Formats: sequence, structure tokens, C-alpha cells
Amino acid sequence: MMNGGSHRRSCADDLGLLERVFGLPELAFPGLPAHARGVAPFGLHWDQVSTPFLLTTGDQLLSHVGVLDLPTVVGAR
Repeated sequence: MMNGGSHRRSCADDLGLLERVFGLPELAFPGLPAHARGVAPFGLHWDQVSTPFLLTTGDQLLSHVGVLDLPTVVGAR
């Protein structure tokens, strides 16, 4: 890790972390975090369907990669 940085695989241990994570895609994809929050009333919760991999140093969030499970059907399977 860079200069004593750390990585996290969950937002569960820090309730404010998900909001900070949403700040990163807002820079590259304006409006995406608002859309992600907007589907929560329909039972689709970003933090429950995405596995986050975060790089932090102290309290500063440096990067985020989220992995989504997308089941597919190929040849009726």
C-alpha cells in the first residue's frame, strides 16, 4: 500500500463512508449517486448489491472500485 494506506472491503463499519464513496463517481459520472439513492425506495440498495474495494489513507478516500454481481442467462442456463 502507498505510504501506510489501507484498503476496505465494506462500508458497514463506517456509516458515513458510503456517502464519501458516492462522492467519487459524482466526479466522473455526474448524477449517478443521486440515481443510485433514488432506487432505494424500490428495495435496490447500492451498498447491498455492490462489493466495494476502497483505498484510504487516514480518513481520506483515495479510490473506489465496486463489483456488482450480474447473473446472466446464456443458452437457457
